[in-house]
Amino acid sequence: MVKKSFAALITFFLIIGALFFAPLNTNALDIFPFVVIATNNLNGQILPFSYGDYKDEGGLVKVATVVDNIRKEVEVREGYTMLVDGGNSLSGSDIANYLTKRPLPNKPHPVIALMNNMGYDAAGYGTLDFSLTSAVRDARKRESQFTWVSTNAYLGNNLYASDHRMLVYDVPESAHVLKIAVLSLPDPTKVTAIPADSIKGITFSDPAEEVIKASDILKEIERADFIVLLTDMEWEKDPVKRKDSTLYKILERSRIDVCICGSDEPIPGVQLFFPDSPEFKEHDVLVSSPGKYGLGVSRVELMLEKCKCPVKPYEVMKREDETRQISGKVVKVGRAIEVSKEAMTVVQPYLDGIKPQFNEVIGFANDTFTMSGAVYKPTSLSNLALKIIQDTAKSQISIIKPKELMHNLNKGPLTYSDIYSLISSDDTIYTVSMNGAKIKNILEESANNLAAGNLTYALSTSGLNYIVDLRSAPGSRIKDLKVAGKAINNNTNYTVGLTASLVAGAGRLQNFSGVKIQTNTRKTLRDQLIEYVSNNKNGIKPITSGGWFTVPDYYDHWANEAVSFLQEKKVISGYTDGRFLPDKTISRAEYTKIAVSAYDIPEYKPEKQSYQDVNKKDWFYGYVEAAKRKGMLPFADGPNFYPNNPINREESMIELVTVFRDDSNPPQFKEEELNSFKTKFKDGNTISDLALPYVLYAYNEGLIKGYPDETIRPKGSITRAETATIIFRAHYPTIFLAATGNIQSNLYSSYKDPIEDRPIGGLGIISSYLNQYKTAYPNFIAVDAGNYLVGSAVSFLTKGTIIEEVYSEIGYNVLGVSVNDLFYGLEPLVNIKNNGNISIVSSDLIDKEEKKTIFSDAYIKELGKIKIGITGVSGFSIEKPYLHNDVLESIEILDSIASANQAISKLRNEKASVLVLITGLEASLNLKGELSPELVTFINGLTIKPDVLIALNGQYGFSTSYKGVNIIAPGSYGNSVGTSKFIVNAVTEKVEKINISNVYTYADDYKPNELIIDKFENATKAYESELNKVIGKSNNGLTISSAGESTLGNLVTDVMRESIEGADFAFISPSLIKGNIPKGDIRIRDIYGVLPKDEDVVLLEMSGSDVIAILEQGATFFTGMIQVSGLKFQYDNYRFLYDRVISAVTLSGEEIKPDKIYKVVTTESMRRGLDGYVAFINGKVLQYSELSLREHLFNYIDTENKAGRTIDREIEGRIVLVYTG
Repeated sequence: MVKKSFAALITFFLIIGALFFAPLNTNALDIFPFVVIATNNLNGQILPFSYGDYKDEGGLVKVATVVDNIRKEVEVREGYTMLVDGGNSLSGSDIANYLTKRPLPNKPHPVIALMNNMGYDAAGYGTLDFSLTSAVRDARKRESQFTWVSTNAYLGNNLYASDHRMLVYDVPESAHVLKIAVLSLPDPTKVTAIPADSIKGITFSDPAEEVIKASDILKEIERADFIVLLTDMEWEKDPVKRKDSTLYKILERSRIDVCICGSDEPIPGVQLFFPDSPEFKEHDVLVSSPGKYGLGVSRVELMLEKCKCPVKPYEVMKREDETRQISGKVVKVGRAIEVSKEAMTVVQPYLDGIKPQFNEVIGFANDTFTMSGAVYKPTSLSNLALKIIQDTAKSQISIIKPKELMHNLNKGPLTYSDIYSLISSDDTIYTVSMNGAKIKNILEESANNLAAGNLTYALSTSGLNYIVDLRSAPGSRIKDLKVAGKAINNNTNYTVGLTASLVAGAGRLQNFSGVKIQTNTRKTLRDQLIEYVSNNKNGIKPITSGGWFTVPDYYDHWANEAVSFLQEKKVISGYTDGRFLPDKTISRAEYTKIAVSAYDIPEYKPEKQSYQDVNKKDWFYGYVEAAKRKGMLPFADGPNFYPNNPINREESMIELVTVFRDDSNPPQFKEEELNSFKTKFKDGNTISDLALPYVLYAYNEGLIKGYPDETIRPKGSITRAETATIIFRAHYPTIFLAATGNIQSNLYSSYKDPIEDRPIGGLGIISSYLNQYKTAYPNFIAVDAGNYLVGSAVSFLTKGTIIEEVYSEIGYNVLGVSVNDLFYGLEPLVNIKNNGNISIVSSDLIDKEEKKTIFSDAYIKELGKIKIGITGVSGFSIEKPYLHNDVLESIEILDSIASANQAISKLRNEKASVLVLITGLEASLNLKGELSPELVTFINGLTIKPDVLIALNGQYGFSTSYKGVNIIAPGSYGNSVGTSKFIVNAVTEKVEKINISNVYTYADDYKPNELIIDKFENATKAYESELNKVIGKSNNGLTISSAGESTLGNLVTDVMRESIEGADFAFISPSLIKGNIPKGDIRIRDIYGVLPKDEDVVLLEMSGSDVIAILEQGATFFTGMIQVSGLKFQYDNYRFLYDRVISAVTLSGEEIKPDKIYKVVTTESMRRGLDGYVAFINGKVLQYSELSLREHLFNYIDTENKAGRTIDREIEGRIVLVYTG
């Protein structure tokens, strides 16, 4: 136990030794990862959810798989892990709560059984854990094979649990063991919400003082290298309010390194930096939260350097800006994660034990109780839950979080399981007392979250009347608040019923802070629902009415986009109370006003009225008369218009098509076209002869669609939402553009996104994403910016022809041109162009013989009068890439900026409404958010700015804007899709709105397109025998490592150095080497796996100072240690970045001199600055090899094999970590 008094502190003497130089030539890695794996707010969720938004996600049995995967991955990297839980994990779910009350004989609680099986190291107590009875907590503690930690909880004068847990790791070839301490705190702002009888005799001391003292002692006396704090305290999202939060102040004043906090939503990793002050030294803390229910797992990684000094603690590697390299992400426990078989073996006996009662029918629902939209309005399910809470608490008011209701209660028989699985968290019902001011503040906070889109934190109530006006300013969004028909009194106390999770769980609203429990009913919402259902022998009936509503009332409606946009444009309007009532049937008069207003047709008020029932004094008189004069009302040719009658679908189409076409005559179709159209729908024959051509025209233009039951319902009424949608489609058509780039013929997902650790990318998944967009948006365009032809074995073997087949199948419309697309010469691209399925745009590449552009200047898609123009340039005049001689002999490269200006100007002259420019230039953002210089130069030179610029990106992609230009740069290998959504005014032909985004292509969201996979596999089969051909042998196998010298890195760089005569050194980034060479037979496919991308090899002249700069970049480890041949160097990771190289010598032992010129071999992408190796750009190009790097490697293996030699390398001390004191 850490002693609690500073009197126990002793003077800490630093042992200062003489500076020494100790080279450590070892096969072990000099750096290694330590990974904190954490869960929090599990709420007893054992199994994945079976319903709702989280279906097939979350639960400990899936978390176990994620934990196992992380452990295996870190073990391969010779690192270490710890597994901890932050608290609030024992209760909440159906199974956890049921088996707390009815435990199985001689078995631990299932949550504990699973945590024991998974090998948890420590767990903290959260507020909800303390809300359990002491008997339950004590039982869970006895059952646990890990340590429960609570740093500030005391039972009398003694600690309630261990105040810390120290984990010790024996790291080979380090001067001392690695020590990680764990502390834990419950949220002090929620302690008042713990029932008094649950914590009888327990007191909580000041959390800040306890953690500050404990962290000082742990670091100074117990020599902990790092400290992890577990807590269910919330992370304040508002950076202004954050500094006043308890958690922030604790982290600011203590010596915590990693904090796992509580939150409904995942927090991948926020690194806080605290400057020097009189009270504490400069330090940083990584804050992460896995979210709730096991939907995520926090993965916090510290990249550590092996400790070589007995008196110095382990240190974290530094980034370029000298901050510690601690990174956090939350691994999503989604649908793609398999359930752990081992975990299910543990859980199955519990499931078998409760199955009989869970399947027992307890009652009947006369109709379905729905939860959809419950954050915006009362619903039958939220009303049911509120009624039960209010009755049980005997309160005037009840409050719930609708998002804690997981599924509908369907019409028909109801079982125990239906009720127990309905609620996701601790549902003990409390009665509390609040004054009117507190209640209003809580509702205002709920409204603020709703306005910000944080639906998880929104509330529903019973016993109150009010309007939630999201249009108003924060603090004044709750209007006309009443209790029992009277205005609420700020100073009057009211009784409120709610559940434990609302006042003590994760995601609690701040204004619930300080709420004290008046009565702990010791009854749960689940059990009370079961009693209510059981007692109502005639079944339970849903009630949808309630005392509150939200304005606008369409934010959760399927027509939200259309209604919002048209309201903004003042084409449509709502009612006086602020509601739009989207599902209300629209009248003829209302519809006519909207149709006339949408197309800016002025009101017309003649002296003589056209209809007997449309009088001058009517608000709609001018609109109806204007429509009559425009020829929009041929269906109303009698004396009456019947303005208040609902307009039907075919009448609405007659009006809309007339103004859409600006022609009072009906559209002209052949008789067979009209008859054929009617056969498309079951009720097609009910379309009137008058309306038929109008309805067909509207259908062809995408203004209307049929219903899922194959009807079109011409005589059916139309709602206000349907009206808005039809007008929006007609007057403001949406063009959706999806862009990819740098896919490099990558078929399968080979990367994980940097935030949720989910698999992303690959052409199979890209195809599924594009199909989704194509289905959702009739006006869809698919674009690839370049680098699509090279990168895989099959693309090399087919010389790119497979990509044309695949891209045609996917449905790409336009391709750009980048340097790698010319690797196989012009022929593959020219073939794509000539086949006519896909347009290639590049206006800066000219055929030398024909003196005209090789590819198209532009691609134009017409949508009625609207034209979407797409042009492109390679960017070669700016980037100046290496091109093979056969290409250079055929093309002339024009100035890319001048070519772009000319092409855009031409599109503008052709009245293109939307201008899109594709470039083969690489785009990136630095840590400051600054755009890459080449792209800045390019954009600055454009005289007419495009609406959207599409560029390439070598990582995960991004979207941004620069000088009014929207930029999308989709990620490499299909990691993301860049999207642009244009809303265009069909009358003015002007772009009204542009939305851009970069969307990760999650491989667990969609199934890959099997047709695409089949095409690749069929193409590969033709070369199967060649790919499986054995070309050599390896006794030991060769592997690549980003952490230092590697056997495969040595082989590849040796081959590079020998590929061009006279080379002194060779360098390659480990990011270009994608696979390993196995022990035993080496096959052709193995080499394609090692070097999937075709890389040109280049010889440069470089100064010694630039060579040292390359080594310094490698020693940052930003993208892994540089692999070298022809030299040896030593580095010290305790030194500042870019000052770590201690010595660098040639193979003969001669020191590398800064002013001497050396001949260096690298790859073309490295020469262009890949992975931050910008010093290569300074090199002078002497020669390009005629063969690619992969071809050189094939040749080397063939030569060695013929000579009877195996392909092996050793760790030779080319890269050595040293300690210089």
